[in-house]
Amino acid sequence: MPYSFVCNGFFHKLFAEGKGAVSGSEYYTEGNLKNAERLHELMEEYEISVTQAVLGYLTCQKFPCLPLYGPRNIADLKEAMETFRIPFRLEDYPQK
Repeated sequence: MPYSFVCNGFFHKLFAEGKGAVSGSEYYTEGNLKNAERLHELMEEYEISVTQAVLGYLTCQKFPCLPLYGPRNIADLKEAMETFRIPFRLEDYPQK
C-alpha cells in the first residue's frame, strides 16, 4: 500500500478551516497535528504554500519517490512544480 503523506487533503483543510473542520477525519491524530506544526514552520521559513510543504517531504527522502498529485487546474500544477526548486533537507521533516 502506498504511503500517503498528503492524507487526502487533511493538512490543506486544517490550515484553511481549522481543527474543527478535520476533527472527524481518520487523519486527525496527535502525530499529524505535530506534523502540521512543523509544516507551518516550513511554510514560514521557506515562504511556501501548504502544497509545497507537504510535497517537499517526498522530494528529500533517501529512497526513490514519486509524488502522485492531482492538481485541479494549471495554477495548482505550476505551484506543485515549483516544489522541486525549493532546497528541502531531510532534516526539515520529522522522522519516525
